[in-house]
Amino acid sequence: MKDFEDDFNEENIKKDIRKTKFKLILKVISISIIVLLIGSIVNLIICAKYSRKSYANNDIRVQLSIPSGYISKSDDIFGFLVEMELIKYPKI
Repeated sequence: MKDFEDDFNEENIKKDIRKTKFKLILKVISISIIVLLIGSIVNLIICAKYSRKSYANNDIRVQLSIPSGYISKSDDIFGFLVEMELIKYPKI
């Protein structure tokens, strides 16, 4: 019976609560980092796909509208859920 009472003294309970809080914080932080990494990778894949598609559309549009026209430089800027494309056309 004495051993049973030792398990529930206040000092052990406080130590167990601190340990549990620390484990919970580590779990939340690790899950957040994993979700952020997976989201960033998926965002990069989606932006790259639409960037190639946009470049192809712009290239076709330039070839149809400008005689012997081409895109001299195309820069893609990726952000979080944002993509911006800067295109330069040469003067002929």
